[in-house]
Amino acid sequence: MNSTLENLPKWDSIQWKYVMEQVRNLKYRIFMAKLKGDRRRLRRLQKLMLTSRNNILLSVRRVTVENNRKAISGIDKVLIKEKSDRMELVEQLSKMRILQHQPFPIKRSKIPKSDQKTRPLGISIIMDRCIQTIVLNALEPEWEACFEANSYGFRPGRSAHDAIGRVYNVVRVKTKGRNNKSWILNAYVEGFFNNICHKDILEKLDNFPAKSLINRWLIAGYMEGDIFNKTEKGTPQGGVISPLLANIALYELEKFLNVAPDSTGRVRGTRVYVRYADDFIIICSSKTEAQTTKKQISGWLKTKGLRLTPDKIKISHIDKGFDFLGVNIRHINMKTNQKGPDKILRIYPSEKSILKLTQKLKEEWKFLRSKSIETVLHHLNPIIADWANYYRKFSSTQLFTKLDNWTFKKSWHYASRMHANKSKHWIYDKYYGNFNLNRKDRWTFGNKETGKYLKKFTWFNIRQHIMVKGYNSPCDPRLQEYWENRDKYIYKASFINLSK
Repeated sequence: MNSTLENLPKWDSIQWKYVMEQVRNLKYRIFMAKLKGDRRRLRRLQKLMLTSRNNILLSVRRVTVENNRKAISGIDKVLIKEKSDRMELVEQLSKMRILQHQPFPIKRSKIPKSDQKTRPLGISIIMDRCIQTIVLNALEPEWEACFEANSYGFRPGRSAHDAIGRVYNVVRVKTKGRNNKSWILNAYVEGFFNNICHKDILEKLDNFPAKSLINRWLIAGYMEGDIFNKTEKGTPQGGVISPLLANIALYELEKFLNVAPDSTGRVRGTRVYVRYADDFIIICSSKTEAQTTKKQISGWLKTKGLRLTPDKIKISHIDKGFDFLGVNIRHINMKTNQKGPDKILRIYPSEKSILKLTQKLKEEWKFLRSKSIETVLHHLNPIIADWANYYRKFSSTQLFTKLDNWTFKKSWHYASRMHANKSKHWIYDKYYGNFNLNRKDRWTFGNKETGKYLKKFTWFNIRQHIMVKGYNSPCDPRLQEYWENRDKYIYKASFINLSK
């Protein structure tokens, strides 16, 4: 896309702080209108959001800058890279009637999963991605006002750590004896994104102004190669608005199971429900109750055109443990004569997660064995940082040490292979040293010419995650101070503490 308009405002001249404040304030108003049950005001504010230039600016920025790392195009093969092209896209969106837009079919590709299967990924054109983001900003605050407290996937301000934290609060042992809720039903929805019922979603959207546009997205179809395919059910996995529609599809499952917490955040019954997207667990007081709950959920999902994945339904006791969102959660016995609990809850990276990491690192080291050290650091550091940042919230200290020892052997093998005729002392002098001045570690692998080095897992200090409270949402204007303090804590916790 080449801009031919000379009078377009400059991308760099936009006051982004002001733009974000205006969109955020409009989200606040939509949230409060839904909370108060003022339906007329809610729809009027959503129409205002759909035509807001600030919303258009922010949406284009999110699609073309923040989420454009891999620069993947849709079926029109159009990419937006230049700043002038972004402004032209903003002007085009500002002048068009968004609610009358006719979406293009998505481009479908298949990506491998950890179980050697594949899952379809839908890639929309840039224009559709921007319009979906515009609609998302109008629809999301409405649903944030009514979503369940124990739903954590694909929601602003919430993460997998919050879901795991909720499980921890329920199944941990506070005093001597057993926890009453000790049986876990762990299940997935089979082909969740591909089998969502369109009719059910549209009914829940009620009279949302962009309802017909969402319907056109759902039935737009997809291109697989040169073949067009219709979509009579499901929502594109990878679409901007798809995660919100998925949460809407599973809305009210908590109400159906009668496991909603009261005003104090406590669940008075014998079951607790925790969901992250299509992966959820029900914590029950007995195995019989877990089996009954499984039948209830299967019946409810059937009315939505969905079903549980047969080979992934597991009912287990907390003493034997279970896997959830990449960690293994179980009770272990305490050998102590002191007063207090005779068991503690251990949350540890699951065996599958550890195996997946080591296999990925092995493949990278194999690919990098003849590459420059700069390429090695560029490829490996993001993998180490992402994995360590996720698992630093759990009991991972000993594992991090083992992974560092394993990584050291790989780095030494790389250096020895690159310089087969050199001595060990020469290899050490060239590749190892105290690169990180805040750490007394002279065995850090790095490039002495640039000063860059390979990060270590143990540098990511274990730090407890503070989970989100109850129904709290970033769209609630009454909780501005709460979210500011929480964001500051998470921002600080995301950095490696190099002083220790």
